[in-house]
Amino acid sequence: MTSFHTQPLRINLSPKEEETGLIIHCLSELTPVDMLDMSYGRADPTGCCVWLGAFLFIEMFARELCDTDQNEMQKYWSKIREALFPPNCQVIELGSGTGMSSLSLILMSERSYEEDTDDFTDKKSIYKGPSLLVQTDNNDDALELCRINRDANRDKINRNCAVHVEKLKWGKDTTTMLDRASLPTTYHTVLATDVLYDLSSLVPLLTSAFELLKEDGYFILSHVPRAYIDEDENDSETTLETIIIKEAFKVGLEVAAYPVEEKDIGIEIIQSIEEQNNTMILRPSLLPHIFGDNTVSISEKHSWKRMIDAGAAVFVFQKKRSS
Repeated sequence: MTSFHTQPLRINLSPKEEETGLIIHCLSELTPVDMLDMSYGRADPTGCCVWLGAFLFIEMFARELCDTDQNEMQKYWSKIREALFPPNCQVIELGSGTGMSSLSLILMSERSYEEDTDDFTDKKSIYKGPSLLVQTDNNDDALELCRINRDANRDKINRNCAVHVEKLKWGKDTTTMLDRASLPTTYHTVLATDVLYDLSSLVPLLTSAFELLKEDGYFILSHVPRAYIDEDENDSETTLETIIIKEAFKVGLEVAAYPVEEKDIGIEIIQSIEEQNNTMILRPSLLPHIFGDNTVSISEKHSWKRMIDAGAAVFVFQKKRSS
């Protein structure tokens, strides 16, 4: 690994249980030397940090929901999570960086119990998380951090889930590269968090996501608008989102509709669904409705307000059926 100095960061996914905390080795921030190395093309340490988009992903899909006395919103959101990450699904992450986002999925995977006995001690636990997680990046330093963080959390990773770390370049022939590593070439869910720093990487990213998805599979992009748009537009945030959606449609991905019916849910989520024309563009303004107004972000640095102010959003795309 290069001379980047990393330090462990603890992220608690549940305020009640220490064992649900992630230990993530990462750069605390980019130094002026790091920025200089980037400008001269000597190194790219961006993947060695944890970014706001990853925290938004964790809040939406991995943070603990109440296991008892759930309100209607939490019951609904639990169903959303299970639809996007069904039991024993196969998941691949693009541009994993530290691997924090995908690791959070398998640490907080829910468990249920068979109802064939009245004796709780005899009930059998059923694992409901992914059966395979593949973390990928094209940066060797990021790949090493993925391995370090996977091993640092090894005791918390359920034995039912295999975790692989592989080098992968976005664009065509993505599946061929995975096939050489004896891994599946299609997945139920593809995810990426905070990976669009350069608009030129958008089409290769979307192309890889499409190629890697099973039919009707989901591509989840947790996004913070960072890429520069060379256009005279007053609202570059909205413009960038429009570009992402249009380019996704061209490769065969469309913004997904909510996979769970709206019945028996609170007015807040219905209003949000209607605002997005029933499409899954998830804003951080949803989080207080899911977890409660008095709840705070799992990260002091990356608060919900900061996510909102940054224009962060989670796009959920679905692979269109072939005609």
